[in-house]
Amino acid sequence: MASERMDRVNELIRQQVGLLLAREVEFPPNIIVTVMRAKTDADLKKARITISVIPKTHEKGCLATLRKRLPFLQHELNGRLEMKFVPELRFAIEREDEKLSELDEIEHLLDRIKNQEL
Repeated sequence: MASERMDRVNELIRQQVGLLLAREVEFPPNIIVTVMRAKTDADLKKARITISVIPKTHEKGCLATLRKRLPFLQHELNGRLEMKFVPELRFAIEREDEKLSELDEIEHLLDRIKNQEL
């Protein structure tokens, strides 16, 4: 299915961008930047990379660093992925409402699994 394919593409991009950030981007000491998810458009032209920054007070600085390094990161990703079209990266900070909706979805899935076992 197309949905499964998009899930695989999103996961592949998430993993590769995570590796690139860990190896190629220097953030200030004592700051943790995590790639939470990648969401690729259906036409594979753009991918929104959602990151989480700890401590939150450094979110804007980390986002500015990523945007500054974007051409390099895009070039590296283009070389790593064997895809006809590699999406153009866009970075965004994960918001609390996204976390809550994801937690609600997980809870709903766990309830469904629990009901199937009974």
